[in-house]
Amino acid sequence: DSEIDPDSLQPENFVLQYPAVRAAIPGTLVRLEGNGTLAVVQFPAQTANGTYQLTVGPEISNIFGNPMAAAYQQNISLKLPDLLAKDVVVTPATLQADGDITIAWKEENVGLLTANSAWVTTFHLLPSTRADEGEILVGSVASAGELAAGQEVAREHTLRLPAWIPAG
Repeated sequence: DSEIDPDSLQPENFVLQYPAVRAAIPGTLVRLEGNGTLAVVQFPAQTANGTYQLTVGPEISNIFGNPMAAAYQQNISLKLPDLLAKDVVVTPATLQADGDITIAWKEENVGLLTANSAWVTTFHLLPSTRADEGEILVGSVASAGELAAGQEVAREHTLRLPAWIPAG
């Protein structure tokens, strides 16, 4: 193990590939550690479950100009929770500005791993009269605890609509 030539550490030498969509995700060098013998690389957060392939090199050299003998490859299995709201019921059926609504739904973890931290469910109105209008955030509710893969839980939340929304 010899010191890495920092100039040889280019993004194309650190690639995370998701074969299911054939997407190559370049990494970004964060820093060198261990007297220059360890490169710390960061990749954008990944949200798809599956097996990724990490490739390092082969165009990386040490400070003496000696390149890697071959690229290093490693498969990485990513398992994440994936929360889905379903069976959503809003009452009353006709919304009124500055009025209360109750939203009931089931939250299901359709992912491969237990959701075991806090998450936030947000509620949006989508105007139906004009396609060019964006959605309106009207509320949110925080949840905590665990929701195992394949499990669901019933939720309910009451919130007050903004006074400026159109009736309907």
